[in-house]
Amino acid sequence: MTDKHTPEALQSHEEKDRKFFLKAGTAYGLLLGLGFALFTWGYDALLLASSSANLAWAKLLWGLPLAVISGGLVGRLAAHGASAGISAALWAAAGALWGVLAGHIPFDGGNLAAWLTDRRLWGAVIFPYCHSAEVRTVLVVIISAFLGLIVGFVQSQAQEWVWDRATPEGKMSLESWVVLCLCVSLALPLAGTVEGLLNRPLRLPQQQVAELIELNLAGAQDAAEAKSIAYRAAAPFRTAFSEQYVTHLVEYDPKTLYSAYVDVAFDNGFVLRCVTLGEHIAYCDDFSKKFTGWMDDLIHAGLTGERRWLNAPVRRLQVDDTVTAWLAEHRSQLEGSYEVSRTGQQGGWVLMSARFASGFEMHCRFRGAAPTRVDQCE
Repeated sequence: MTDKHTPEALQSHEEKDRKFFLKAGTAYGLLLGLGFALFTWGYDALLLASSSANLAWAKLLWGLPLAVISGGLVGRLAAHGASAGISAALWAAAGALWGVLAGHIPFDGGNLAAWLTDRRLWGAVIFPYCHSAEVRTVLVVIISAFLGLIVGFVQSQAQEWVWDRATPEGKMSLESWVVLCLCVSLALPLAGTVEGLLNRPLRLPQQQVAELIELNLAGAQDAAEAKSIAYRAAAPFRTAFSEQYVTHLVEYDPKTLYSAYVDVAFDNGFVLRCVTLGEHIAYCDDFSKKFTGWMDDLIHAGLTGERRWLNAPVRRLQVDDTVTAWLAEHRSQLEGSYEVSRTGQQGGWVLMSARFASGFEMHCRFRGAAPTRVDQCE
């Protein structure tokens, strides 16, 4: 019979304990990463989807695997260190990393999602990482790093709680898993920080405009709604609305994220562009006519050389010299009747085309809102 107190038996017992704590630490990190991703980007995605937002799930798509994988790795390293101080330091670094991810995913992740959705826009900066986003990201990183210290200290305690509730065979019991799941609530303060500083300011314009569209589709229920500035901003165009639509975040104030432009593209071809200021909608305008008119102006410029957009009372359109040169080179192909159509949009980048009776097709790219710029025709 083997003595359970022999060096070999004690070493085997210690090895089993070590493996248990590594598994518990890894599970702790994986669950915390999952909770952070769902609280941060899952909640945001649900609200965006309810607002018929384009690319509503993009942030969750990129953020979920990154948060889960990094969380599991940090949890395992912290368990391996077997020190509350090391655990706290590792999780502070993880919190800072998650802050960086949260700050960049809406922009870099949104760009990548837009490129994969429409390869014609590959390489275009659809959602620029602006000054306001940079400042907010720094704040998120600082707060998340501090909260990470707390997460690290809790892990050292949680592993003991899990061990105390393990099975006699040294395996995770149901109570052990319950303890780990309860620890997921530690991700809430981190997610709340990202929600308040980054997600909500970027999401709010689309939410407001979607609510405005639904209000107009349903009709104002009382006099107060009918007299509201937002309702009256869209009411003149209500007959052109259809039940199905997609909202696009066109442009946002790079210094404060306070103001923004939002396009509502209806499935019947009508496009409404609205301007939001904080929690209010300033005005809306029919932009389906404007894009069609701008395409007419571009074709007219190619045929005659006249740049009608320069004579507009408010210069909402800018056309690159390379575009006007291209139009002049293709003057002979721009003659005859044609039909203008909208062929795609991601954020503030709109793709328009003109199909001529001769079979020639012209595709132009518009971007931005104040002013809108044409940087490519082909």
